[in-house]
Amino acid sequence: MRAGDGRGSHLESVAYMLTPEFAEVRELFEAEPEIGGAYFRPLEPGVRVVDLHPDSPKPRIPVEPGSLIKRGTTAEQLAPTMGERVQHLRKTRKEQAKPSREHRFEARLIRHAQASALRLPKPFPPALRLLYSQWRLDRPDGKKRQEFADLVAVDIERERLVVVELRVGPSQSAAAQVSAYADHFREQAGTLLPLFGRVATMMGELYGCYDVLRLRLDRERVDGLVACESSDGEITTAEVGADAAMAS
Repeated sequence: MRAGDGRGSHLESVAYMLTPEFAEVRELFEAEPEIGGAYFRPLEPGVRVVDLHPDSPKPRIPVEPGSLIKRGTTAEQLAPTMGERVQHLRKTRKEQAKPSREHRFEARLIRHAQASALRLPKPFPPALRLLYSQWRLDRPDGKKRQEFADLVAVDIERERLVVVELRVGPSQSAAAQVSAYADHFREQAGTLLPLFGRVATMMGELYGCYDVLRLRLDRERVDGLVACESSDGEITTAEVGADAAMAS
């Protein structure tokens, strides 16, 4: 999202996710065991639904058909489509020839957070709460390649956004990458911080995390964190530029 561009649409999607109609939509998807849990991502035109199933070789599959739920859609309207959605997931999983450890790592973290009042598992800092997965960074410098921040969290003690880069195995480039993403968030603070303040309220209400409801996000600091999963499933984390001031 470019500065000042699309912000209202994102906010409208976040507002829809706080309605009784969306609460029933969420229950509809989460009641289907073959979806294996769903992540609901607010976007400019609506809410994207992706699967988090632990048996998916490469999770984050859009729960088709029409994984983008338009604002105002009801569970009654979606119920007739659930059988087709399950069939799509079965077919897609069978066709996933190349598993993705990083996708599975991310899905594991989101499942844990959604079941634990947005807390991420140890050894993530205990003050972190998950807010968003796969935030798209549209660069004002004209870069055409799309980039995505794996996770956006909030530190409820420092009242700061934290951009999280996920890797499987050691990485020499992750620290520089997450630092650049945090710089982008700082540069776009006037647009992104109010939006993520609303996202925090929405996620807190949806997943029973009431310590994110009245945050005053620090407008001068955005932290970075790299989380790596080893081949045996152990997680290590490292903060990057924890106290870097916002670029002037």
